[in-house]
Formats: sequence, C-alpha cells, structure tokens
Amino acid sequence: MVDSFAAVDGDARRLAERVRVRTDPELLESEARLEVGGEQRGHVRAVLGSPARPMNASQLAAELHYLAGDRLDGVLDDLGRPVADVAAAASLR
Repeated sequence: MVDSFAAVDGDARRLAERVRVRTDPELLESEARLEVGGEQRGHVRAVLGSPARPMNASQLAAELHYLAGDRLDGVLDDLGRPVADVAAAASLR
C-alpha cells in the first residue's frame, strides 16, 4: 500500500531511486524476481491476488476498501448486481 512508504527516511528514498523495473518474458505474469548487481536475490512465484494465490473474500474486500474507500463496501456481496447500479450507488458516474 502506498501509504506504507510515507515514513521512509531520506537514505532509503535515495537508494530506491536507483531501482529499475523491467519485464522478463521468461517469467509468468504472477512472478517477480529481485536482482542486485545482476545477481538474483529473491524470487516470488505467485504474488497475492494472482490465480495461483488468490485473495480470500476478506482480503479482497479489504483491498477494495483501501482502493475505493467506503463507496464500494458490500459490493462483493452481490456479484450479480449490474455494474450500472454499482456505479450509481458509488457515485462513480
């Protein structure tokens, strides 16, 4: 979550400026690899929320709340509800 980095000190921020993200066609969509100086230091085979490691209902509801605030709370309780109704109720139009 973006707010998690609000208290990062200046030295860590300067170090983070040196980080570069690139794609790798050899990796699956759900994979990530951390390399430092060309050496692999970490590997995630399935990130949370990927098909191989799906979120449970409470994790998904918490993520939705984090991203949309309380405007969409409860929307996952009725997955058959028309999108137009959800948008109108959440004042997204």
